[in-house]
Amino acid sequence: MTGYLTVKEAAAVLHMHYMSVYKMVQQHRLPAVKVGSRWKIDAEQLHLWLAGRAAEPGRWLLVGAAITALPAAAAGWQARLEPVAFEQLAAALEAPPETIVIDSRGDPQVALAALGLCRQTAPETWLVLLVSADPPPALVRDALALGPLTLLCPEAGRHPWERLAAGARQAARRGLAPAWSPAQPGG
Repeated sequence: MTGYLTVKEAAAVLHMHYMSVYKMVQQHRLPAVKVGSRWKIDAEQLHLWLAGRAAEPGRWLLVGAAITALPAAAAGWQARLEPVAFEQLAAALEAPPETIVIDSRGDPQVALAALGLCRQTAPETWLVLLVSADPPPALVRDALALGPLTLLCPEAGRHPWERLAAGARQAARRGLAPAWSPAQPGG
């Protein structure tokens, strides 16, 4: 990579919407310089920024009481796992994580409120909503109305965290996943 990229060109490289990249630039979360009224991103700095993010373990927020089993299940993941109570979510979002897992199985309305807060505060964060085996249609409808997210049912089939990791790897192949990956078995 050489030269400077526009926000839209950088968005194409990052596989993100250009407005998300624009917000990241404005919040100084992405290296850029303002030339006149336009932001320019140095292609080499963008490459270094991406390499640095790929090398860092991702930060996951685990929201809700029933989610405390995840750290033991995911001990081999290359991620910093932070269990958070619903009441502490706003403070935890001051430093946006890569992924937020919200457990809706206890109180779906509280989970929807948390989901809405996450969408407003950290719009580029990957959201995962844990649901029961037979989630209320209104919960699914209202959750999806807030924006894209992954629905995960821990009671169904094989281990849910393995399914979540497999989904992330599949999304990464399409250029959609955050900069994290579970450790490979035996590695």
